[in-house]
This record gives sequence, C-alpha cells and structure tokens, in this order.
Amino acid sequence: MKKFLLVSILAAVSGVVFAQATPEGAKAMIESQSGEILQELRANQATYQGNPAAFNQFINSRVAPSLAFDRMAEIALGRHLQAVRDAGKFEAFSAAFRELLIRVYSKSWTQYTNAQITILGLPTVDKYNRARVRAQIKDNAGKQHAMEFALWYDGGVWKLYDATFSNISLISGYRSTFDTEIQKNGVDALIGKMRTME
Repeated sequence: MKKFLLVSILAAVSGVVFAQATPEGAKAMIESQSGEILQELRANQATYQGNPAAFNQFINSRVAPSLAFDRMAEIALGRHLQAVRDAGKFEAFSAAFRELLIRVYSKSWTQYTNAQITILGLPTVDKYNRARVRAQIKDNAGKQHAMEFALWYDGGVWKLYDATFSNISLISGYRSTFDTEIQKNGVDALIGKMRTME
C-alpha cells in the first residue's frame, strides 16, 4: 500500500510555478505533470533499471523539488515533533525520511510505468493555501484506484505533502510506525532503522 501511494505521488508531480494559490493551479500541477513524468519513465525504463544513479538524479532534479519533505516529516513525527526539534534532530530525521521515500520508490516504480491519472473536478483552496486534489488512477493491471493528493502552496509552487488511498494516508501510515519505534527505542534508533527500511 505504501509503495503504491508513494509511486502515485512521485508520478504526479514536477516543479511548476503558479502566480497564485488557485484551484486551477492545484489541478494543473497534478494533471499536466503526471503525463510528463510517466512519459519520462516509460521512455527510459531500460536506462533507469540498469543505472540506478541516473534514476536517482532524475528524481532529485525533476520530482523532489515539488515534494514538501520537511512537511511530510513533521506530519510523520506527530506528537514527537517538538521533542525532536528541541533535541536538534529534526534535520537528520527529515533527511533520513526523504532517503527512505526515494529508496522505496526506486524499487517499485516499474510496476506503474503504464499508470494513468485522471483528475476529478476542481479542488478547493483553504485559507492556509492547501488543496486536496481528487483523482482516479489506473495501474498497470488496469485496476482503478481512488486517490486524493494533499498540496500546499509555498513560494509560488504547489508542493505535495501526502496522498490518500481508500482513506488511508501514506504519511499517517508512517506516523503510526514511527510513533511505536520512538516510544520503544528513541528517535536516534528510528533514524538508524530508517536507513535500512524498505
């Protein structure tokens, strides 16, 4: 489930600058860029499979700038956020979480190279410049999935910080896992564990 959500996120985004936080801009960010990213993956599937470094370069240059990794990390930490900040360990946690997300995607993206994303209507933009874009995604097997992308407008760019599949949030799923680990072993142990998680 987490892998599908993550693939959907990364396939849907790429950096596009919008002058204002409008519903049309939020929709366009997902709609127009998903086709470009999926086309890139299909065209270079053999290259990326044989050269993981090239794939990581593609992710870091074309996809990562449109993902709000720090915001994702904040949500994933939940009630532990302030304690982690006070301990001066938030940056290390956020970096490890980013590496985890990209690593998981790098091992599963080939399953979704033929995915199709259809945006359903216009989202609303709240007073905090956030929007939730509903979509229908068809995977390689032709199965339809209902998705919702959570976006945040920051610095002229819509950035994605979560995705929900059948009312299951990608980041909230990690939050539950991280909460248990922090309670048992502390944040340092979690950061170390994240470096080997799949």
